[in-house]
Amino acid sequence: MWKANGSGFAANIRFLALAAALYKSNGTLYIEEDWYYKCSDLHAWPALFHGPTPLSFTPGTTPECSRKTFDNVRAEVELYKPGQWDVLEQEGLSQVWHLAPFLRQASAKALRELLHQPAPHIAFHVRGGDKFDEDQRGKRASTYPEHLVASFEAQHPTVQGGTCILIGDDHKLINQTQDLVRRHLKCKVMLRGITSGSRHEQVEFNRLPLEDRCAATQRLIVDLEIMAQAEYFVGSPTSDR
Repeated sequence: MWKANGSGFAANIRFLALAAALYKSNGTLYIEEDWYYKCSDLHAWPALFHGPTPLSFTPGTTPECSRKTFDNVRAEVELYKPGQWDVLEQEGLSQVWHLAPFLRQASAKALRELLHQPAPHIAFHVRGGDKFDEDQRGKRASTYPEHLVASFEAQHPTVQGGTCILIGDDHKLINQTQDLVRRHLKCKVMLRGITSGSRHEQVEFNRLPLEDRCAATQRLIVDLEIMAQAEYFVGSPTSDR
């Protein structure tokens, strides 16, 4: 049994994938839900993902199975060499990241719209909000828009033009990134995520009404599909995306 928690979407899906890879031989992966990215108070994970690894929501009665939490999975993964972690993640994602039909349709529509935008497509994940507080607690350097753009320029110095897709959770940082990519990369800007006067705070998100969290969950999953399909992706190593 996998125990989700109240942290962000990417952290939960990453550890769910790792759990699927580590415990796949045991059959059905039961999920005891305690998270906030959902569109229903019941059956949240199975409603979003229809993969080959059976996901079964258990509301109260617990089947006879091994119970695993974030800490359990982290401890087992750390027994592997760092180079093997990506292999485990990919194996797990191949089992669980199979979107429900309504999410496949939403993703396909967004990707069709992207094809009408000038190429190449460069997806920037502009993470801000409470990530900086998390960085400070973890005593690690934060990634700012200028770092993202400079990193892309260093790795792809000849790439200019196209479409820069800005996906993020912090209005101020999105604006900064927009100015930078227009000036440095001469690209058309396509905005996704937060675009007006706010930034992501996980605690505040968890308190939102269910319909607001549902809409945000669907947008986030589509954003992840766009990032995966873009010709270039620019992000931070401290973000689970």
